[in-house]
Amino acid sequence: MSFSNGEQQLRQQREEQQQSMQQMQSLLSSMATLTEEMRHSNRSSGTSPSRDYRSDNTSRGRGQGRRGGYNNRAGNRRSQTPDGACFYCHELGHFKRDCPKLNNSPGSKPPTQNKQTERKSVTMNVPEDQATEGPSNGFTVVGTIGTAQLLRVQVKIQDKLVTALIDTGSEVTIMQDKVFDSLKEKPYVIKETLMHGAGREMQMTCRITNPTLFSIQDLLFNHNLYIAPIDCEMLLGHDFLASNNVILNIGQGYMSINDKTVKLVLGGETPSAQPSVSRITIPSSVVVPPNSVMRMN
Repeated sequence: MSFSNGEQQLRQQREEQQQSMQQMQSLLSSMATLTEEMRHSNRSSGTSPSRDYRSDNTSRGRGQGRRGGYNNRAGNRRSQTPDGACFYCHELGHFKRDCPKLNNSPGSKPPTQNKQTERKSVTMNVPEDQATEGPSNGFTVVGTIGTAQLLRVQVKIQDKLVTALIDTGSEVTIMQDKVFDSLKEKPYVIKETLMHGAGREMQMTCRITNPTLFSIQDLLFNHNLYIAPIDCEMLLGHDFLASNNVILNIGQGYMSINDKTVKLVLGGETPSAQPSVSRITIPSSVVVPPNSVMRMN
């Protein structure tokens, strides 16, 4: 019984396929007849298909007419223009964008010139207690931290005493290249690398030494140093502070290192009353014409 049902289903599927094939053949035959009638009508009227489509009121006919007409015009233009010639005046020796006839024609826009915009930057001295950050009368004043606000400690390396800045924001411990060059027995340099700063595209070449011996008071340390052209003599970074479990007490001005309290120096390497330097950016733009020189005051 199940076998007879399966045969009936197969027969139905075959009949449906035959009906679909017949419908497809009928549709193809109708399309072929319609195409032949259109060709015969165009030949008898002497018009091109693009013109018939353009005269049609439907949006599809208008679109096809535009495309057909544009392609015909483009083909004629290419056939009349020799290779390497201007597509505007059809003359050799230049391209359309450099065509003198096109640039001098009425209604043409003059070529745009690249304008180089620069921002004025002014440097002024501001006392440390007056250095602020924020807008003021259209100016943005960014004051640097004065040397009196930094914590430092005395470090002795070989027979040289240097003042080291404690910087928790630095990943590594850095020594100034001038201090390194002044040492009698220079530490062995392992390799050279690039050190990236906090700002964008700020980097400098530095050298990495093998573990170097130095002391803070009566405590001895053996630590890798990065030699770089920095302003301060030495910088104790996060690697040194973390490896020695350093605890900073900024309010009291001391640090605890290996269960020993070390007094910190509040100020610069050479304390003075010199003001810090602030940079001011003026929010106005200055246009420098091409092929010209302008002095910025």
